[in-house]
Amino acid sequence: MLDENQLSLIKEKLYKYCGIFLNDSKPAMIKNRIYHLMRDTQIYNIDTLLSNIESNAKIQQQFINSLTTNKTDFFREVFHFQDMIDRSLPALFRLNKPIKIYCCASSTGQEPYSIAMSVLYAKKLYKSSIPVSIVATDIDTNVLQEAKEGIYTIDFKVEKFPHWCDIDEYFDAL
Repeated sequence: MLDENQLSLIKEKLYKYCGIFLNDSKPAMIKNRIYHLMRDTQIYNIDTLLSNIESNAKIQQQFINSLTTNKTDFFREVFHFQDMIDRSLPALFRLNKPIKIYCCASSTGQEPYSIAMSVLYAKKLYKSSIPVSIVATDIDTNVLQEAKEGIYTIDFKVEKFPHWCDIDEYFDAL
């Protein structure tokens, strides 16, 4: 069983390695994820695990991966994408300079893919030929591998796409 001191050390290490701050309302989540990490690494002593996190780069990355929350959907919080189409992109297109978009904490890639679909739609809508590049990053190496593959299962009952988004234009269905 993890005690308060160990929970505090775990939170400190997570912040030290990747800047993620977990507040005091997350002890159950932290414990569950650390116990899962202990099973995965087959290190069943918390002090040994904490020591290995410090000295072993592979275990350190597993530690980071285990404590990241990878919430992602296509067009998550759709109003952001609509605002980008209605307000941000037209203003940027008028500058007549290449546009660079950075998407952090992009998980398995649905958000940057949604950005790309929005940009392509806006370029058509505003008849723009301005080059746009998108860089997407995440610190969880497991989700980055999924994003790299770019294979998605879409449940249209759960995931809502904007009315302008022609699925066949942006996806190859398997």
